[in-house]
This record gives sequence, structure tokens and C-alpha cells, in this order.
Amino acid sequence: MVKLRPKSVAIRRATLVSATFLGVILFFWLLLRIPTLARVYARVEAGLVRVGTNIGTGLIGFTRSEKSLLEQLEVCEATTRTLAREAVSVATLEQEITELRALLGYTTKAQATGLSTHVIARAVDNDVTRVLIDKGELDGVQTGSAVVIDDGVLFGMIESVRQTSSVVRLVTSPQSRIPAAVLGANRTIGLVEGRQGAVLIMDFIPQDAELGTGNLVVTSGLDGLVREGLIIGLVTEVVAVESAPFQHAFIELLYEPREWTSLLILPPPTGL
Repeated sequence: MVKLRPKSVAIRRATLVSATFLGVILFFWLLLRIPTLARVYARVEAGLVRVGTNIGTGLIGFTRSEKSLLEQLEVCEATTRTLAREAVSVATLEQEITELRALLGYTTKAQATGLSTHVIARAVDNDVTRVLIDKGELDGVQTGSAVVIDDGVLFGMIESVRQTSSVVRLVTSPQSRIPAAVLGANRTIGLVEGRQGAVLIMDFIPQDAELGTGNLVVTSGLDGLVREGLIIGLVTEVVAVESAPFQHAFIELLYEPREWTSLLILPPPTGL
């Protein structure tokens, strides 16, 4: 009989545990049958699930390796660089399309034929202002040809020609001398010279010529190299000295030379 006691105790304990477990289940089942208690239990359960999820997420982030974080940072930086390059490329293409459309409008309106080209390098210092373009002798470029932008605006002149490239001297260069005319009631002839910056000077204007600010200055075509009527700029100030044989005017460009890359080369009138 003594040997059977441990088994009896074990059986009683197992029975007690089972009864307790079943009692708890029955208790919760009865609670869930009451609507108010069921809703309370659902809220408690949902809260426990959220807490457990947050704890799990925090543990995952805490235990994530530093190498993984660095890899993700590198991926983000690479993506940012790619997006930045694409944004610049799109902006450049939009600008080029705008410039080409303006040039196409000019050639159609003026019935002019020319050679399209692009700026590939710029050189601006205290003495000269020049750009390098991607067309040259092999493309039929001639020295002295006019280079225009936008709707027939004079950009510069072909200064020297190489096989596959050429140098353009801008109208703002101190070495630039362009016969010009001021449009108005009486057509006034003069010579536009380059200055540093975006301001030009028009000299050799007769003293009896009546000029006003805002008058449009265009090429006169008297040198036989540049066709007549290309836009140079606007008169911003007229300076007249009674004792001087001529008066002169300050001319402001209608564009920023550094912003344009699409150009059109117009051959001299004798080559048309």
C-alpha cells in the first residue's frame, strides 16, 4: 500500500491541474458570453497585441547589425545622386528644346539658312570673352560668320576655325566691332563696341541724331559680314557732349551669354 501513495498523489495533482485549467477556460467562456465583458476583453487583447508588436519591432531594430544600416544608407545616397543627375539632365534638355524652338522660329520667319551648333567650352577673363563650339572647317564654318541665338539675336562672330571646332568672339568682347543701327523715326548708324559685362557702347553717332532710351539696336550690315537686322540690344543711356563730333549710347544685352548653349551660325551674306 505504501508504494501506491506516490502515484495517488501524482494522480490527484494532475487531476487538480486539469480541473483548474478547464475551470479557467470555462470561466473565460462564460465571461465572453456577456457582451460588455466581451468588449472589454477584446480591447485588452488588442492592446496586448500592439504592445507585443512594438516590442518585437524595437528588438529587431535594436539587434539589426550596423553593417546593414550602413548598406541602407549607401543605397539611399546612391539613389539621391541618381535622382539629382536625372533632374539636371531633364532641366538641360528642356532648356535646349526651348533654345532650338526659338532658332527654328527665327529661320522660318527670316527665311535664313544656317548651321546649328552647341557650346562645348567657355573662356571669360578680364580681356576677352569667347566660347568654343562643336562645328568647324569640316562642317563648312567660315571665319567672320555671325552666330545668333533665340529669335535672331546676335551672340558673336566666328573668330577662328579648326577642323572640328571653332572659336566664337562674343559681342561683349573688347575686340568686338559691329556696324549697327538704332531703329526709330530716323535710322541712326553707329558702331557698337564690346565692354566687360553685359553693357556695350555705340560710338560715332551723329550729334544731330535723336536717340531715346528703349530704342532697339540692330546690325546694319554695312561690313558685308553680318546680315542686316540682327538684334544687338536696347539703348539705356545717351551721352552727348556739344564740343564732341559724335555722341555715344550705352547698349544693354537682352540675354545672359552664359545661359545659352544652342547656337546658329549664319554665313556671310556673300555666301548665301
